[in-house]
Amino acid sequence: MSIDPDRHAGCFASSMTSNVRRELERILRRRRAELIAQATGHESALRASAEERESEIEEAAQEEELDRVLSRLDDRERRAIVEINAALDRLVEGTYGRCVQCHTVIDIDRLVALPEAALCIRCAGARDRVRVGETPSERSR
Repeated sequence: MSIDPDRHAGCFASSMTSNVRRELERILRRRRAELIAQATGHESALRASAEERESEIEEAAQEEELDRVLSRLDDRERRAIVEINAALDRLVEGTYGRCVQCHTVIDIDRLVALPEAALCIRCAGARDRVRVGETPSERSR
């Protein structure tokens, strides 16, 4: 399924359609799986980390395996997985599609391009300007 930004404009946060929500969740899960698969070099660890566990012993083993896999990731990959997990948490909480800083609806085009986006374009731009040391008065010059 492909997401048509024009068709779904303004349908996010509490009113996000279930099809769009499921598709973005699928994209997020696939991206996370790809990052983990890259780190492990094989898909068996990926399948093991995605399966439901029936016992505490198996859960502990899965946690150990996930820790081992994550230790192979570089900082960028770890950050990406953390951002994806946070986006999946927001989907469950019903806050996905809203900026975590200003709480406005994040544009569908931004979410399609970057499904793990937690910030609207305005807040992301402000964060990036702070990172490079630009002050608000310098922007207005």
